[in-house]
Amino acid sequence: MKKAFFATKYYKNNYNKKKIENITEALEKANLKIISMVNDKMFCGKNKPTSEKLMKETFKKINKCDIFVADLSEKSIGVGVEIGYAFALKKPVVVISNKKSNISSTIKGVAKQVICYKKPREVTKKILQGSYLF
Repeated sequence: MKKAFFATKYYKNNYNKKKIENITEALEKANLKIISMVNDKMFCGKNKPTSEKLMKETFKKINKCDIFVADLSEKSIGVGVEIGYAFALKKPVVVISNKKSNISSTIKGVAKQVICYKKPREVTKKILQGSYLF
């Protein structure tokens, strides 16, 4: 089973928690083992470490993944940094976003695949079409 690092904008108030759960479930149905900072209780909420420690741990996890998946339904500088890091490591980058989002041409230039969805469950089928999974 391939390991996928999943990145998305983080909110302290868990504003996008349900969306994260739905996308994580869709990726797991595509036979991907999910590695993520937003799902890691150690790095969220009251236990959140310094920015430096957070990024070091994030980079360690990205190093261990086979595929990098970023939800860019909302702009996030941190996710942009993580995409650049994964691309520099030659990890396949898959960008997902809701159909209303505007993905920059720079991000599209490093992505192996861009998936636009109305509902997160659409991600499973579309990600399975990517040849980088095999």
